[in-house]
Amino acid sequence: MSHHTYGSLSFKPPPAWRDRTLVTFVAPEGSGAGRPNIVVTRDPKLPDETLHALVHRRTTEESKLKGFANLEVRETTVGGRPAVRTSFRAMRGPLVIDCIVVYVDPPKGNDVVTITCSSASGGVRGWVAALDAMLATVSFDASAEQEEEELEPSPDTLPVRLVPTPPPPMITAPRMPPPVPIPGLRARR
Repeated sequence: MSHHTYGSLSFKPPPAWRDRTLVTFVAPEGSGAGRPNIVVTRDPKLPDETLHALVHRRTTEESKLKGFANLEVRETTVGGRPAVRTSFRAMRGPLVIDCIVVYVDPPKGNDVVTITCSSASGGVRGWVAALDAMLATVSFDASAEQEEEELEPSPDTLPVRLVPTPPPPMITAPRMPPPVPIPGLRARR
């Protein structure tokens, strides 16, 4: 497998691993802890797997997250293509995260376009509206996808561009209350 180069960064991915990333966006500075982000990836369907079966498989995986609560699953369209929109809440460390995942059936090929938007629960307002505005602009160029499939000699040579993002803000653990003495129990020394 060849090296991937992104500006001054270069590395060789693990053998047989496939690059499925397309793009990542992060909300502007000042959005607070747990800034919302949108990640667009490719999610390959298993042989003979339908869009709904893939969504069920992914939702089953997500349900294993600590504090998982399924909020919504509904059919929709994105860019004129059939899609399924799910939303859930889960724990990520000390934070409660709200997440919307939109699975879009591609016009060609086997890779479902997965658009994931997440943010700290109760945090930044307007991130769902920002996601919906972005989804309203999605379009698919079937001829471009055909050209891409024909030009790709192997899955590990996909063109990818990383955009540097600042590190997430430090999250500190809540302060623990002072110990409470238990009657009849002496502290060890």
